[in-house]
Amino acid sequence: MCMHTKKVIGWLRGEPQDRRRAGRYESPGLFAHYYNGEEPVQQAILDVSSGGAFIKSSERLYPKTVIRLLLHAGEDPAAVEEDATGLVLHATVTRVTAAGVGVKFLFLNERQRQEFRSILRGYITSGGTPAVGRRGERGQSILEFALCLPLLLLIVTGIMTFGIALNNYLQLTGSVNIGARLLAVSRGQTTDPCSLTSTAVSQASLLTAASLSYTFVLNGTTYTGTTCSSASTTTGAAGKLVQGASAKVKATYPCNLSVFGVNYAPSCTMTAQTTEIVQ
Repeated sequence: MCMHTKKVIGWLRGEPQDRRRAGRYESPGLFAHYYNGEEPVQQAILDVSSGGAFIKSSERLYPKTVIRLLLHAGEDPAAVEEDATGLVLHATVTRVTAAGVGVKFLFLNERQRQEFRSILRGYITSGGTPAVGRRGERGQSILEFALCLPLLLLIVTGIMTFGIALNNYLQLTGSVNIGARLLAVSRGQTTDPCSLTSTAVSQASLLTAASLSYTFVLNGTTYTGTTCSSASTTTGAAGKLVQGASAKVKATYPCNLSVFGVNYAPSCTMTAQTTEIVQ
């Protein structure tokens, strides 16, 4: 890389340099079309910086005249079209000489200024490869989107999976509360309090009944499963429903945190339990 190009790149990065020669890139291989009310005129750019350019032109323009420029690489006449490889800017004429016209770019906002600096830096560092143009910008946007899409899909799918798991937990908690309240008022009315409660829990939610596991603690005695049948309402598990005693219902349900076939928490299990006083 020549010394002059290094200076230009340094200037674009904000490094202090001699203001008289800062940022000028000579014979960049760029061309400009500007519109003067007639046919667009294509002229070579003799030098360019991030703030302006000197355009080879035999046409006499007055200082402070505002013109509309289309900058492009190469001498392709098709580049006059706005959808071709080009960048449209407005500029004001700052000086007129026998060799051409000096212009200062008029940027609409700081974003446009930074965009042009980035384009010019890329053009210089690429050794003259066109780095301007709407097509290039569209291609860059598509490439960036393609790179970000897998991560975006992973994040969105992860959020949805977590949301489903949270919804299942809320259903589990609510249905266990319902089952425990039913159990607390079932003294003397059932011979299988475990079956009565587990049925109420599964019916109160949209959870898969086969995936629910239960543990009951009736007056200090533990029962597991969906049934604890007794011979009568006063014996066995049913006989443990003593007025004023505690009855605890505990249910577990697997939480599926699988994203694109990968389960990030294979041993995850949701648990909900409620204790009521037997009436």
